[in-house]
Amino acid sequence: MRGRRLHALLILPSALLLTAGFVACREVSGPSGDKGRKAVQVHVRFPAGISPGAVQFRYLDTGESFRADPLSSDGTYLLGEGSGDLRPLLAVYPADAPVTVADGRLYFEIPPEQDGTLRPLFFGQAQAAGGYEVAELALTPMYQVLTLDLGRTPFVLRNLELTPSDGSLLSGRSWVDLSTGERGASQSKVTVTPVAPLNLRPPGTKLSVMVPDPAVPLSGVMTFTDGTVFPVEDLAAYSALINTPYTLGTSLAINSSQTDANMARIPAAGIWWVEVTCNSFWRNIPEAEWDWRARDIQKRIRDYGLHVWSCHLPYSGTMDISVLDDAKRAANVELFKRMIRLCGELYAPQRLVLHPSSEPIGDAERPQRLANARASIRELAPVAKEIGAVLCVENLPRTCLGRVTAEMKELIADTPDVMVTFDVNHLLIESHEQYFDALGDRIGNVHMSDYDRVDERHALPGNGVIDWPYVHWRLRMSGYNGIFMHEVKASAGKPADLPKRYNELIFVQ
Repeated sequence: MRGRRLHALLILPSALLLTAGFVACREVSGPSGDKGRKAVQVHVRFPAGISPGAVQFRYLDTGESFRADPLSSDGTYLLGEGSGDLRPLLAVYPADAPVTVADGRLYFEIPPEQDGTLRPLFFGQAQAAGGYEVAELALTPMYQVLTLDLGRTPFVLRNLELTPSDGSLLSGRSWVDLSTGERGASQSKVTVTPVAPLNLRPPGTKLSVMVPDPAVPLSGVMTFTDGTVFPVEDLAAYSALINTPYTLGTSLAINSSQTDANMARIPAAGIWWVEVTCNSFWRNIPEAEWDWRARDIQKRIRDYGLHVWSCHLPYSGTMDISVLDDAKRAANVELFKRMIRLCGELYAPQRLVLHPSSEPIGDAERPQRLANARASIRELAPVAKEIGAVLCVENLPRTCLGRVTAEMKELIADTPDVMVTFDVNHLLIESHEQYFDALGDRIGNVHMSDYDRVDERHALPGNGVIDWPYVHWRLRMSGYNGIFMHEVKASAGKPADLPKRYNELIFVQ
């Protein structure tokens, strides 16, 4: 898990969007009400979400500087006595911001060491004004505060070290040219260390980071309190990616039968993608009925506006592509080819789920069974490609083939187009971390349900021991961008439970 790197091209929106503003100047009575005395009254329009507060004003031609509090909630300020003409004027918010002006530049500090709580800082410059005319003022950030949502990462963050991917300078003594808007800085790194280690598990946990320009691509190295170091090639991409929810799906196995009432529950739950289980029209059903039963399911899927993501190919104690009897294995492979083509005709799935064996399998026969399954997968892969689907071999529990990642890698070694279906409740020997480390880049489909690590349970997520924020995080980091397909048994939950648990356990902003 140490030293993994993300490659992605996404954009993190700035936490602060600035609006153009204006300064209005007009003749008013002085504070004493004396008609012979004049003062400059300025109206500053603040960015959305920022309430008017004390502002530091500076006449650029004289260097005169003073603080002013708002006279009203609409951002009106009285700048004191003046000639009635608005000379070139700089406004800085908040008023206690440590800034200097020299040689046509505004200088300020972006701390190289930050604690994740720094506030925004704005400046606006009146370009020209005279008499009592209105002067336009463009409000601009002196630096940008990016709010990074690190996305329920299953760790506690000790610090985050940022460097610009393009070699820019982004901290230390920084400046903005008041004429051209050009910017500069003196150092190339920012380290953000929260006052207390930041638990990234609770939804909505965020970190504020000060950088001079939101266009600068930032790379990051996150160090967690357990010593894990996680480099991220593009921190903006990481934040955007990790906070994008998956589209949810469900296996039709969540229904005890595919009646109209049961099918209607799926779209009613806001779920539109399904996995068809071929056993529902094949297992213990006369061959003469396979076709019409499969078409009946197709009709119901269409009637309820659902979409097929995957088809789970047949599985049983005898439907096994690894059997030692060559004639039986050949017959099984031919039946799988027939089922693949039927699925292609009726459902047009993007994924096909394949069990590499049934069980029990003894240690003595295991090497040959692995070799047989591998040979069968070589035969089936072109047929899957023929219907436009990706064949995905599923990891299985107990004595089945594919119970450890070494076997999974062996099964697909000859077929680079074949992926894996990661069933998270089938891991009884290895951990989820080990699976992601070994096969994360080959995950083409998932089966999501919970268990007790004693045996598969296909329970509702949350009714077991799986660390869901961790699994979700690693799934995103693996590059999987398919359907978050649930395979919860009918007695364990109903379709409406699936989005509810996903939001509760994983993805609440």
